[in-house]
Formats: sequence, structure tokens, C-alpha cells
Amino acid sequence: MIIWSYKLERFDLMADGGHTAVEESLNRLGDEGWEFVGVQTVGEYPYALFKRPVDVGEAAE
Repeated sequence: MIIWSYKLERFDLMADGGHTAVEESLNRLGDEGWEFVGVQTVGEYPYALFKRPVDVGEAAE
């Protein structure tokens, strides 16, 4: 059975430095093993949802 860890990341294109900065953030998260699942807007901000499998050692944390 796979155990998943989830992460929400808020992106504000105006404050975060535009598309390039958001793209860099997405690439960094991908390098860390996070897989993009989808996006949901809450208020005026889009939140990206990511998931990755949890290592057995991480599950206790």
C-alpha cells in the first residue's frame, strides 16, 4: 500500500515574481519528488496541490 504525503503551495504571480518565479518553484518541487495533482482557487489566490509517496522512515514523523 502506498502512503501519500500532500502539500499545498500558494502562488501569487504579482508578489512571487511572475511566471518565471512560479515555474522555478514548480521545478524545485518536482526535483524534491512532489507530483502536481491539480489547482484550486481560494479567494483570489491559486493553490497548487502536490503529492508524493512517503518513505517508511518518514511516516513516523
